[in-house]
Amino acid sequence: MYKGTLIALGGGYDDDLIKLIRSEICPIHSRIEVIATATSDPEESGKAYKEAFEELGCDCVQFMLIDENHAADQPEYISRIQQADVIFFTGGDQVRLIEFLNGTQLLEIMRRRYHQEPIIIAGTSAGAAIMSDRMIYDGYGHYSLIKGEMKTTIGFGFISHVYIDTHFVERGRFGRLAHAVAHDPAYVGVGLSEETA
Repeated sequence: MYKGTLIALGGGYDDDLIKLIRSEICPIHSRIEVIATATSDPEESGKAYKEAFEELGCDCVQFMLIDENHAADQPEYISRIQQADVIFFTGGDQVRLIEFLNGTQLLEIMRRRYHQEPIIIAGTSAGAAIMSDRMIYDGYGHYSLIKGEMKTTIGFGFISHVYIDTHFVERGRFGRLAHAVAHDPAYVGVGLSEETA
């Protein structure tokens, strides 16, 4: 049985999503770590989310700059992730999250803490899609029904045997989620529309 809590968000209007996460955090002094690696500009996005949490009264928010030029397994980041109460993954391209975090000590610590401690791990859009042991990362509209267009790969593995898809109604993703579940019948498909968790 997992002791942590996952909050998977379907994307969309950020302010409402952040308020939802904030409502799940009891003390405003919770240590929140924002990881914006999925975005094309992780530094700018990380700062923006940090400010958004701070506007809601959270007074211990930091972001980790992890990208092509900044490794995940920095001693400072490892120390911070060991102390975090909340880890929040932004949206963007979930393949970037896998590229820069998979196989790192940082991700292993997150997994261990999620299994053993009452930590909150939240993510929106790409940050939600990576939560399971496998994720969908390609396939658009009706093209997702064509063999080879819908693609899956490993995810972060906080949970298993679930495909999480986001922007579900808005981007017409029923076809690709159905295709993924048909391809892997042991998996359950969860489709999250925007501003949904």
